[in-house]
Amino acid sequence: MAPKVPVAALSSSHITLLALHYASSSDVASLTTLRNQLLTAKAKDGGNSSARFDVLSPATLLRVLLFLPESLAPAEYVSLLEGILSGGAGDSGGGGDAKNQNQNENHNNNNSNNNKNGGVDTSPVSSLSEGLAQRRLERLMEGIPTFDQVGGSNNGSGKETANTKTTTAAASAVTQWLVVRSRNIDTETGMLSLVQELLFPFMGRLPAVAAYFAGTVQVLSRLVYDADLHREGSPGVVGGTGSVEGGGNGIGTGGVDEDAGENSSTEGRFVRGLVQFEALPVASAVKYLLLHTSKDTVVKDIVTLVCPYLQFRDLNTRLEGWRVLWEWMVSQNLRTIYEIYLHWDGPQGVGSGDDISMQEYASTGMAACYLCKDVNTEQWDMMKKIQGRIVDVFGLRSIQSGGPKAFDKALYADSVMLKPTSRDLLSKENMLTKPSLQSLDLLGYLVSASAVLGLPLYATAQIRITGTKEDQKALLTRYVRQGNWSKRTDQEWKHVIDASRWMRAAAGVFEQLTEQECEEVLIRALLSATKFKMVEEIYVQDPNHRRAIGVHRLEEVILEAFQEFYDNASNGNMTRGGMKNAHLTLQILYPAHSQSPAIIRAHRLLKATHALSFYSLTLTPGVPLLPVQIRINSDPVSLLGRLLDQNTASYLQLDKLVPLAKDLHYGTSPIRSRSIAEEKTEDEQVERRVLGMCIESALAEDDFDTAYSLTKSRLKTPEGKPITAHKEGDAGDENNDESAWKACFQAGRYRSHSHHNPRREDDILKRLEMQMELLAEALRSCPAVACNQVLSEWMRKEDEMASVLVREAEQDEAHAAAANRGLLSKPGIIGGLPGGWSSNASLGTTPASNRSYQATTSSSSTNLNHNNMPGTSVGESEAPMGLFAVAAGAAKALGSTVRPLGAGAPRSATGTPKPGAKVTSDSSSPPSSPPSMGGSPQQQRRKRDIVGGMVTSGLASGLGWVLGAQPVPNPHAPTGK
Repeated sequence: MAPKVPVAALSSSHITLLALHYASSSDVASLTTLRNQLLTAKAKDGGNSSARFDVLSPATLLRVLLFLPESLAPAEYVSLLEGILSGGAGDSGGGGDAKNQNQNENHNNNNSNNNKNGGVDTSPVSSLSEGLAQRRLERLMEGIPTFDQVGGSNNGSGKETANTKTTTAAASAVTQWLVVRSRNIDTETGMLSLVQELLFPFMGRLPAVAAYFAGTVQVLSRLVYDADLHREGSPGVVGGTGSVEGGGNGIGTGGVDEDAGENSSTEGRFVRGLVQFEALPVASAVKYLLLHTSKDTVVKDIVTLVCPYLQFRDLNTRLEGWRVLWEWMVSQNLRTIYEIYLHWDGPQGVGSGDDISMQEYASTGMAACYLCKDVNTEQWDMMKKIQGRIVDVFGLRSIQSGGPKAFDKALYADSVMLKPTSRDLLSKENMLTKPSLQSLDLLGYLVSASAVLGLPLYATAQIRITGTKEDQKALLTRYVRQGNWSKRTDQEWKHVIDASRWMRAAAGVFEQLTEQECEEVLIRALLSATKFKMVEEIYVQDPNHRRAIGVHRLEEVILEAFQEFYDNASNGNMTRGGMKNAHLTLQILYPAHSQSPAIIRAHRLLKATHALSFYSLTLTPGVPLLPVQIRINSDPVSLLGRLLDQNTASYLQLDKLVPLAKDLHYGTSPIRSRSIAEEKTEDEQVERRVLGMCIESALAEDDFDTAYSLTKSRLKTPEGKPITAHKEGDAGDENNDESAWKACFQAGRYRSHSHHNPRREDDILKRLEMQMELLAEALRSCPAVACNQVLSEWMRKEDEMASVLVREAEQDEAHAAAANRGLLSKPGIIGGLPGGWSSNASLGTTPASNRSYQATTSSSSTNLNHNNMPGTSVGESEAPMGLFAVAAGAAKALGSTVRPLGAGAPRSATGTPKPGAKVTSDSSSPPSSPPSMGGSPQQQRRKRDIVGGMVTSGLASGLGWVLGAQPVPNPHAPTGK
C-alpha cells in the first residue's frame, strides 16, 4: 500500500493528478474536500503560501470536472460550478462538500483513512515521483479544452470593478464549460435529458446558456421527441433511423440540400447529436429542421425550431438562414404558406437584422402569391388574406377602396419576366415583391382581377404591366365569352359588365383600352349571346352609356353583328335561325332610333333575302342558296334569272319580283349618298332588267303572248335616242338600254317549237307583225354593233311574211275561182259562196304572177298610193313593202312616222313626238277588216306598213349612209289624200 502523505506535502502535479483521480472515479465529495482544504490552507497562510495551494483554480477545476463520467447526474457537481460563479468555494459549496463527502464514504472503500489524513486519501498519487506525476498529468490533460482565466485569489480585498470582471470571466468560463460538457454528454450517452438537467439551473443566471439551450439543445430535443413521435410513430426515431438514448441521436439529413456549405460531409448521412447538429451549415440546418414538417405543424416548427435556432446564430448566418426559410416557403403550396402567415407575424424581435428579415417576410408572401398557378376561389381567398396580413403586420393602410391611383408602370416593367423563379421574385431589386404601399395595393387589385378573370396571378400581372393593347383586348374578349357565356342570365351579364368596367377603370388590367373600346367588346358579346333587349336598354335608352360608345360607333357595331348573323345563317327566312337574330339586331335601332342609309340598306337586304327564301333557288344542284352567297355575289340581281329558270311560271309574279330586285340591288350596293333622281334612275334600270328576265323566261316557257304583253305594257325604252347616238359611244345609255333592246330582240326572233304553234295564215301574219314590231323597237334602242344582227332578223321575218302573203294570195285566187264557178251555176248566190268576194273582173284582181312580182318589187309605190286606190284588190292591199324599197322611198321624201310602243302620235324625222300630235291607238283599225269593207284611208293602212315605217325611220336616221339616203325633215307627212 502506498504511504499516506498529507495534502500539504503534495506537489502541484500530485494535487492536480489526485483531483483528476477523484473526478474520473465520480468521487465528487473527495474532490470537493480536496479543493476546500486547499482553500483553507491558503487562507491560514494569509495568501503567502506556496503556489500549490492555487493549483485548483477555477479554470483548472473546470478542466478537471470534464473528467467526470458523462452519465453522472448533473446535480452531483452543479454546486462546484455555482461556487466558481460565486467567485470561490462559497458557503453552498462547503455545505455541499460535507454532504458529498458523507455520501462518498458510503460508496467507496478507499476512503477509510480520510479522517486520519484530513478527509482526503492521497494514496493514489503519493507514491508517484514528481516527474512521473508530471508526465501523467500532461498526458491526461492533452486534448482537454482550456477555459478563460477566472482569476486567482479572492480574499475580499478587491474592488467592485475587479469583482465584476472576475464574475464576468467566471460566467464566460462556466458557459463554455457547460457547452462542452453538453456535447460530451450527448456524444457519449445520447441522453439529451441529462443535458437539459445540466443547463437548466444556469439559464436564469447565464443568458448565453439560455440561448444555447433554446437555440440548440431544446431544438434538437423537440426535433427528436416531438417530431419523431408525430411523424413516424416510432419513439426516438426521426426519419425512421437512429435512436434517442443509448445509441446516440441518429437523425437523418438525406433531404438536406447538397449546396449547404463547406461542411457538407454531413449531408446525406445522419446527424448524431449536438456536435454534428451544431457543425451543420445554417442553410443545411434550417432545411433539416423543415424536412419533415407538415401543414399541421409548420407554424409550430417555425416558431419553436427555426426561429430559436436562427436567433442563436450571429447576424450574417442568421440572415442566410432566414433566406433559406423564405425559399423553402415559396416552394410550398399556397395552403401551407397561408397557414404560416395566418398564425405567424414574422421574425419580429429575434435579434439584430429583424427589420431586414421582416422585409423578406413580406416579399416571401407576395412572391408566393405570384408563383401560385392554381385558379380557384379558395386560392384567391387565401391570397387576399395573405396580402391583408402583410398589410396589418407592417401597419400599412390599404388604399384599394379609394379607387385607381397613380401607377408607374415603367417602375415595375423590368421586374416582370416571362417565366419567373422564386429566386427572381425574392430578389431585393424586384419591385413587384418589394414591400411598399403601392406594391401591396397592386397585389390586392391583381388578386381581385385574377379571381374575376380566372387567370394565374402572375399572368394577370403581365397583362397589367407589360401587356399590349391587343393583349388586353383579347383578354377582355375571352373573359366576357368564357364558359357557357351564351346561356348567361341578364343578372349574370350585368355582373360581367360591371366587372369589366372595374378592371379597366380601377384595377387597370385593361387600362390601355379606351372606354369606347371596352364597351364595344361588351356590346359584341351581348349581341352574339342574342341579348338584344339588354343592348337596347343599356346602350340606346341610357344616355350615359350611349355617350360612352358613341351613336355612330354603336350603329357600326350593330351592323357588324347583323352581318355576322346574316353570313352564318343557313336559310333566308328571317323568322328563324341566324336570319331571325339578324332581324332582331336591326330592330335595336331600326326604325325607332335610326334610319340611316346603312341601316336601311341592311334592312332591304334582309327583306330581299327573306323574299327569296320562298322560291326554289340553288347555285349548286341540291345545295340551298345561303344568305352569304347573296351578299357577296358580284351581281345579286342576276340571281333572279336563276330563280325564273328554277321556278315554273314565276315570270307571272312580276309585281313581286320587281320590288325584290330593287331591295336586292339597294341592299348590296356600296353605301353612298344618292339623290332622289339617281335612286329613281337605278330603280328603273333594275325594273327594265327584271322585265327583260321575265320576258326571256316567258319565251323559254313558250309563252310568247305574255312576253309580248310585258314588252308592250311594262317595258319602257328611252325616247328620242337615234341609233347614231349609240354609235358615238354613249356607254351609259348602252348600259341602261341593254336589257330593254335584248328583250325586244329575243321576243322578235322567237320561234315556237310546241304543238300550239298557230296554223292559220291570219294567226301567222299576226304573230309576224307582233315580232316585227318588237324588232323595230329593238332596232331603235340597240347599240350600233348590234344593228346588223337586228336587221338580219328583220329581213328574215319580212321574208317569212312575204312567203305567207304569197300563199295567202294563191289561196285567195283559188277561192275566187271556185267562187266564180259557183256563181255561174247559182247566180242567186253572190260570189258563189256566202260572204265571198267579188269576181276578178269586178274587183280588178291582178294575176298571181303580177301580184307576186308586185309584192317583191313594187311595195314602195303601193305603200305610197294605196290610200288613193279604194278599189284595190285584196292581193294588192296585203302585199308587203320591200325593205330596200321602203328605204329608198324614205331617203327621197318620207318623214318619220315612228311611234313608241302602244302610242299613235306621229313623229318628226328625228323620231321625237310632234308637239300637239294626237295619240291614236292601232287597235282602232282592226287588221282583219278588208279594205273593200270601206273605212277611212287611215284605217285602211296596214299595221305592218306602220312597222315598216318605224324601221324606215330608224334606217333613214341611222343607216342611211349605207344607201346614200339623207333624212329630209318633213313636219307634215303625206296623209294619202
